[in-house]
Amino acid sequence: RVEDTVAELRKDPAVLYAEPNWYLSKSEQTGLIQTFSAEQVIAQGNSAQSVFMATSADIGVQDVWSAGGAVPATRPIVAVIDTGLDTTHSVITGTGALWTNPGEIAGNGVDDDSNGYVDDIHGWNFVDNSPTIYDDDGHGTHVSGIVLSIDQNIYSTPLHQSKIAIMPLKFLNGSGMGTTSDAIRAIYYASNNGASVLNNSWGGADYSSALNEAVAYSYTKGALFVAAAGNAGNNNDSTPMYPASYSVPNVIAIAATTDY
Repeated sequence: RVEDTVAELRKDPAVLYAEPNWYLSKSEQTGLIQTFSAEQVIAQGNSAQSVFMATSADIGVQDVWSAGGAVPATRPIVAVIDTGLDTTHSVITGTGALWTNPGEIAGNGVDDDSNGYVDDIHGWNFVDNSPTIYDDDGHGTHVSGIVLSIDQNIYSTPLHQSKIAIMPLKFLNGSGMGTTSDAIRAIYYASNNGASVLNNSWGGADYSSALNEAVAYSYTKGALFVAAAGNAGNNNDSTPMYPASYSVPNVIAIAATTDY
């Protein structure tokens, strides 16, 4: 059994730590019903439009949209570590947000930038160990859309060029499940390939020293590590959710709130 093997390895003084390769899952909304139109209303500051909403708390995103500003010459990279990305989605193509690896030549079968990944033009699929980042679940594309809405209303047209670039890193499969080892590889990839923000809308209840080390590594690279606090309504101090509950300075745990 895995438990017996781990226990035996932990007795070896030459082994720093031993642990199972835990399964992790995407963070899904539970217990609430929220319509597409309600999301629009919340994003735009709660107009008087009558819709069913899970909360009436404004997030004030219109203030950010109206701030304007030019697209920077070097756009910050947000690594969305999730189920992949639908690169043909109109929001992705309309904003030109898809990250492109400047050191890689597409389709030549060579690891041009010597980062350990061949033809990783737009990211990597750690489930299949390939450059095919197609989102067979939808969660990663949904999360990417939320990220892209920080500087524009993605429900309106025409869309304008995004001020950030999305680096899609797939470690969750079509059922929204993935392993700790694949999550770790994705975090190191993002940290070593220029991501300034790592978005992680997933987690689990089991502590992993190896995953903690990966998060700490992202801190040494100067990146922010954004993680889902979970949707169970628990106190994460007493019922931890990892990676959101790791005590690493760059971790920002994100939770939903009401307006009171």
